[in-house]
Amino acid sequence: MLRARTSRRTVLAAAMSVTTLLAACSDDSTPADATPTTAAATSTTAAAPTTEAATDGLFGTVEVQPGPVSTLTGVVTAEVADGITVTASIDGPGVTAETLVVPVAGGVEVQLIGLRAEADYTVTLHATADGAEDSAEVTFTSGALPTNLPPMDLRVNTDQVADGITLFDADPWGGAPEGTPSYILGMDRDGEVVWYHPNPTRVEDIEVTARHTVLFNTDDVAIREVDLLGRPVLDMATQAAVRNDRLGLAADAVQVPIESTHHEITELPNGNLLTLSTALVPMDAADTQRLCGKDSLNVVEDVVVEFDREGNIVQEWKMSDYFSPAERPGTELCVDALPVGPPGSLYDVQVVDWTHANAVFLDEASNSLILSLRHLDAVMAIRYAADADGPAGGLLWELGPEGTIAFTDGSEPFYHQHAPEFRADGTLLLFDNGNTRPGTFPQGDLPGRSRAVAYRLDLEAGTATEVFSHGDMGDDGNPTFAGFLGDANELPNGNVAIDYGGMALGQGQFASRLVEVTADGTVARDLHIGLDQSWTVYRTCHVATLTGGEGGSD
Repeated sequence: MLRARTSRRTVLAAAMSVTTLLAACSDDSTPADATPTTAAATSTTAAAPTTEAATDGLFGTVEVQPGPVSTLTGVVTAEVADGITVTASIDGPGVTAETLVVPVAGGVEVQLIGLRAEADYTVTLHATADGAEDSAEVTFTSGALPTNLPPMDLRVNTDQVADGITLFDADPWGGAPEGTPSYILGMDRDGEVVWYHPNPTRVEDIEVTARHTVLFNTDDVAIREVDLLGRPVLDMATQAAVRNDRLGLAADAVQVPIESTHHEITELPNGNLLTLSTALVPMDAADTQRLCGKDSLNVVEDVVVEFDREGNIVQEWKMSDYFSPAERPGTELCVDALPVGPPGSLYDVQVVDWTHANAVFLDEASNSLILSLRHLDAVMAIRYAADADGPAGGLLWELGPEGTIAFTDGSEPFYHQHAPEFRADGTLLLFDNGNTRPGTFPQGDLPGRSRAVAYRLDLEAGTATEVFSHGDMGDDGNPTFAGFLGDANELPNGNVAIDYGGMALGQGQFASRLVEVTADGTVARDLHIGLDQSWTVYRTCHVATLTGGEGGSD
């Protein structure tokens, strides 16, 4: 991420002729540079459009109005002839306000993004063509935040918080007023919400793409992509969505011939998409009787799927190709899946959730897909593409109780984990939920305990050595425990962001806690979400800026 070196008041510029690179949640990339332009405010606008005539002939009408979905966005439209290059800059409070210039018929659209609520901003447009220059200015006042956002209690927020924007889903669990949507929220380093997008159904994984869009999956059955103003770009529906007409997507969405899209959606470097789906896998009656005392089971396995944006399957990897439920039953083979989430919510018959994959990502450096299997307490790597060492799909290693990699003495294993990722130093970071941790409730008397943990893997020696661990204490004096959901991410400054996603409050109510810690365990941020209304956060992700441009500052 490029930063201004000469002044703390920085503005952003984006040219029509320059494509800026955008940092996805997992990778803060460095964008192309651009020359900022500043000017004093000359007009104001809030809810009503404002127009301003150009001065030197390159601009026609310039109009600014609120964004179509979010009160924290605005849109400037400017009439310009073909061949004219337009840049834009924005000046105002906060550190995340930026502009994105998009060509449209008859001129340009300048998207105003990353704004704080109820704040005044000056927008300057600069046009050049054949040695001629022109500029135009408008000001814009952002609106108030929605009243039905989740309650948020920011208890700690220090100057050690990483620069940039933390994006996270916020999903109501019944304690919020009826009709309250799920939200994708973006929070700046000061704890201010600077971007949001409402969605009628539960949001899962979130990714910001290089096309200046936000990609996410929802309700385990659909994939959606919106631009930074919140306007729809793409809807994709799985077989479960079409079969049950869930979300009203069956008619006009791109249909993908997979059962579901749960926990994960990510765009690969080749432009294809990667997700987790499900399928029923047969199991002999003798095995179901031996293991579970039942004559039959509807066993659900997970399937890693790569597909293109037209809905065509490129390749897939079924967990039954690597394991057998009869030989690796895991912890939940004999337990009926709940109907409130995958896979129980996807089928009309009672199913059991054998592997419960909850994360997959491509590690290009090792040509491997890294996969988390919660109900096997395992993280595994499979070969993504054929190479000199073997064909695509080969099992490379497995970390877990029955895997190819063993924990060294003094290294505590993880239990029912979420969200593995490789840190910059090559260590494997993940969120250890801690379900079934020996000695903890309900198997023992100790309270449950969740944490972020990192291991150094020695693939030749077949060992995993714990090198980092952090857990937090709750208000009740016990360790913070999130029995479901959760995330752990390394941030650009070396901090670790921890999401205690599913903390039980009792009586079917839940909350989340987002903690950012430094390398030595100092808490830089402590944000509690939904404590009196029951909201949860599945994952968080971090971007330097929403568009990949430079960050501004007060």
